[in-house]
Amino acid sequence: MTVERFLFRLDAESLEVLVSSASSLYDWVNPMLPEDLHFLRSDGSVVLGTVAQEDDAWLQLTPAEYEGIAARIPRGVVLRRA
Repeated sequence: MTVERFLFRLDAESLEVLVSSASSLYDWVNPMLPEDLHFLRSDGSVVLGTVAQEDDAWLQLTPAEYEGIAARIPRGVVLRRA
């Protein structure tokens, strides 16, 4: 099976296109939009991954990224380590 992969640099302009193209991470489904949006670090490792048809999304954070995000989450919201 052949799969197309589209890679884009995330900047203010591309972020605006992403935000205006869908109202949810789970809207990224063929044929209207490319399937399964992912955000990658410069080394190619995943930060945010999705499988839209399964309503599944995850973050793969470094310990420092985890601590930075956890410190900003409102009380009552649980951030669970996998």
